[in-house]
Amino acid sequence: MGLLTSKEILYAGLTDWRKLALALHARFLTGDYASGADFAGAVVQSAAKAKRHPDVTLTRFYVDIKILSHDVGQVTDHDIDLARTISEVAHRRGITASKASALTEI
Repeated sequence: MGLLTSKEILYAGLTDWRKLALALHARFLTGDYASGADFAGAVVQSAAKAKRHPDVTLTRFYVDIKILSHDVGQVTDHDIDLARTISEVAHRRGITASKASALTEI
């Protein structure tokens, strides 16, 4: 498990994700609560298979996800892999990530 620098995270090409403080963050626009719950469940299943534990927040119109390796308190290559997997799950479901100012790079 390699710790990643901000530059390495930037070059990973995670267009749905932003590095805020020490973690990766994304907001996926699900449109309604039921679709969000379904997507959140798929995220949890993908994370469990990868033995990762992202923070998932379900709201009426979107799902926020925060990923970092809690044991080292930073983003690792495993987190990058999970972010890619989650983005793929979202795209297969027609769910897009928000590019709004609520998620700003630090």
